[in-house]
Amino acid sequence: MKNQVAALCALIAGAGAAHAERLDRSGQSILPLFEPGGYAEISFGNVNPSVSGTAPGGAGSGNMTGDYWQVGIAYKQQVTEAFSFGFIYDRPFGADVAYPLGTGYPIAGTTADLKTDAFTILGNYRFDSGFGMHGGLRIQRLKANANIVLPSPPPFPPSNYYVDGEADEGFGYVLGVSYEKPEIALRVALTYNSDIETKNRTTEVLSTPLGTTVDTSTTTINTPQSVNLDFQTGIAEDTLIFGSIRWVDWSEFDIDPGIYPLKCAYNPADNCGPLISYRDDSWTYTLGVGRRFNENWSGSLQVAYEKNDQSNRSSNLGPTSGKWGVTLGARYEEGPYIVAAGLNYTWLGNVTTANIGGRFEDNDALGVGVKLGYRF
Repeated sequence: MKNQVAALCALIAGAGAAHAERLDRSGQSILPLFEPGGYAEISFGNVNPSVSGTAPGGAGSGNMTGDYWQVGIAYKQQVTEAFSFGFIYDRPFGADVAYPLGTGYPIAGTTADLKTDAFTILGNYRFDSGFGMHGGLRIQRLKANANIVLPSPPPFPPSNYYVDGEADEGFGYVLGVSYEKPEIALRVALTYNSDIETKNRTTEVLSTPLGTTVDTSTTTINTPQSVNLDFQTGIAEDTLIFGSIRWVDWSEFDIDPGIYPLKCAYNPADNCGPLISYRDDSWTYTLGVGRRFNENWSGSLQVAYEKNDQSNRSSNLGPTSGKWGVTLGARYEEGPYIVAAGLNYTWLGNVTTANIGGRFEDNDALGVGVKLGYRF
C-alpha cells in the first residue's frame, strides 16, 4: 500500500483547480519530490471559466475571461537513500481577461493578460527519524499588458489606457520540512515560497478627450510569498485521506504603473488605487479521499474551498471572490508507466466590482487535465 496508494494524492495535480482565487493558478506544489525512487512527469490542463455580470444600468458584460492551458513538468532523482533532488516547471500566476465588444457594458473592450513561467531546483534530505528538510531556488519570468476602457460622462467619448510590461526574470527560494511514515502512508510537508521581484520596463499610453500621454518607466512587481501545508495518511487498507492548506500574501501585492489614471495621486477618491491590488490574503483548503481498486486502477475525490469576501469590492479584472470546487481523479499504473486524469467543477463566489458597480453572480469554471508519469 505504501507506494501505490500513497501516490493517490497526486491524482488531482493533472487537472488542478478549475479556477483559482485571484491570479493563483498552479498552487506551487512540490509533491513530485516525494515520489518513491526516480520519477518524471508531464501534465496538461485546460480551464474554461464562465464569468459574467450586469452593470447597474442593466447592461451585461458577457463572458469576460477566456480559457487557458496549464502545463507542468517535474523530475526527481534519488541519489542516496536519504537524499534526492529534482526540478519543477510550472506557471504559478496568470490572468486572461477580455470583455466582449458590443455589449453596452461600461468597460466593454477591456483586456488584460499576465503570464508567468517558473523553474525550481529542489533538494530533499530525509533523516532516519522520518523527518526531512527540502528547499531550493526558483527563477520566474513575468510579463503583463492591459488595455482598459475608461467610461467618461456624456457627451465625451470613453478614454483609453494601454500598458505593456515587458518580460523580466526574478529569483526566489523554497524552504520546507516534512515528516513521513511510509508503512501507514503518512506524510506531512510544510513549504514556504518566497516572493519574487521583477522590474518590468513599462510603456503606458493614456488617451482622453483632452489628448494623449505616453510614458515609459520601470514597474516593480512582487509576486506574493506563500505557504503550503500538504498532508496524507492511510485510514484503511488501500484507502487514504489527503488535503492541503495554502496561504498567499495577496495583501502585499500590487501592480502600480506610473500614470495609471485611477491612481490616488491623480484621483483622490475612495475607489482609487493601483491597477491591481487586494485588501486581504487568501486561504485555500482542500480535502480528499483516495482508493486503490486493484493493482492497476485507483481513484480519488477532492473538495476545495476559499472564503467569499463580499464586504470588499473586487477588481474589474478579476470579478470573483471565493469558491467551492470538486475534483474527480482516476489513475492507471502499469509497470513504470502512469496515466492520471482529473475533472474539476468549481462554483465561483458572487461579488460587486469597484468603480463600475457590476454584479457578478452564479459563475463557474470547468477544468480537465492529464498527467503522464514514468518511474525509473
